[in-house]
Amino acid sequence: MNAEATFKVRIWEIREFKGARGKSTYECRWFLGDETKPRREQFKSKRAASSHQSMLIAAQRSGEAFAFITGLPVSHLTTIAALTPPAVEMRTALDLATAFVDRKWKDAAATYRVDIAKTMTAFTVAMLDDVLPARFNGQQLRSALRIWQFAVNHRAGMPDDMAEIVSWIAGHTRLVNVLDDADIFETVFSKVTSKLDGTPMAESSYKRYRTILKSFLNYCVRLQQLRKNPLDNMEITDTKANRATTAIVPIDRRRLADNALAESLLAAVVRTSRNGEAQSLAMEVMYRAGLRPEEVVALLAENFVPPKQRGGWGSLVFEESSPETDKRWTDDGTRRERRQLKHRGKKTTRTVPAHPVLAAKLVAYIEGRKLKGKARLFSGQRGGELNYRVFDKSLKRAREAVMSAEQIDSVLARTLYDWRHLCLTNWLNRGVPPANVAMWAGNSVPVLLAIYVNVVDNEELLLRRLEGMYDDTPPAAG
Repeated sequence: MNAEATFKVRIWEIREFKGARGKSTYECRWFLGDETKPRREQFKSKRAASSHQSMLIAAQRSGEAFAFITGLPVSHLTTIAALTPPAVEMRTALDLATAFVDRKWKDAAATYRVDIAKTMTAFTVAMLDDVLPARFNGQQLRSALRIWQFAVNHRAGMPDDMAEIVSWIAGHTRLVNVLDDADIFETVFSKVTSKLDGTPMAESSYKRYRTILKSFLNYCVRLQQLRKNPLDNMEITDTKANRATTAIVPIDRRRLADNALAESLLAAVVRTSRNGEAQSLAMEVMYRAGLRPEEVVALLAENFVPPKQRGGWGSLVFEESSPETDKRWTDDGTRRERRQLKHRGKKTTRTVPAHPVLAAKLVAYIEGRKLKGKARLFSGQRGGELNYRVFDKSLKRAREAVMSAEQIDSVLARTLYDWRHLCLTNWLNRGVPPANVAMWAGNSVPVLLAIYVNVVDNEELLLRRLEGMYDDTPPAAG
């Protein structure tokens, strides 16, 4: 028999894998020729696995040859398709990665564009078929891809030295259809989802990279560059592909300040920062209303609904956020991009109650600065939007002013997001139903509970509510 097929086939028994949730998957295994590593095919039901095994056995008994390229009989449709010259031209990893970036660019948020560029850079590097020439290094190669080739708005202005690197990459990346080989794909997947030193990346980064890579592979399937998404087959048994299920990291209790320290920090921001009043009140909106930093900086004067009477509750009704990123990833060349709220459609609003203490401060602040309508609620010192770096520096100075040396070195109240975390934790610990907290915070209930599971400590409150549960129980009949 020629090198493309063989009559020597060994078929093993079906193997069952029991999943953590009680669901089993079934795997067929067989060998061709002198192979030492079995061919594998996974199925969700034993009947489907048995049907596939019966097809293999029937072909073996009838004396049919098996093709090495697919592991299946030569008469099988998959083998016929694999041996038939492709109807479309096979394309390289760089070519398809660039096309994928271009396709996603228009509708993607600036921060998501960054993630796509990083993922496609890691993928393209993993698909190189040669070592780097001495005239440039790995850092230059990754910069040429991430900063120029995969930044659509800046690709045309690529410097000559970067263009030379991209030209070399174009001639030294493999065709994407090599990923139909499970072993090659596993090697590439491992490189994409690892740090440069080979160690596993953080769970949150892994989730983003894996999600984007899966979307890219589906894109390749639609373009007939792959027979099927290789990640789908890997998900059944490979723990690497299932790491994403643990990507939600619960909040560390050590990050949360008590209310007394929170008040001291807010006062210190006013004392230690030039634009301290605006920055302190912006932080207080996160602390008392649970907004994200990118939502606070996008607030307009009209987003605040004052209380109907003095000392009452107000509310914040808003529909936009303003995440900050490098200006090369935005359409207008600014560091911020106004977009709809996270996990919501355009023009969809979210309403959050404003505690009487916060409402009173916002009323005084707005009246004192004579803000109306579309005027930005919180501005930088020169009138522009608040900058995250300035924000962070103000919080850093406040921590140094009121904390001990040990506290300063800790994770306690270190980031702007910790204000939001403190607010949501307070709501949950005061007995506010998770559904309400999730609605105000802009989260789903499952995600909310997964994030705050380690900091909810309202058992004493709940037990007090249950104490009188049976006080009014009617006497037993008879």
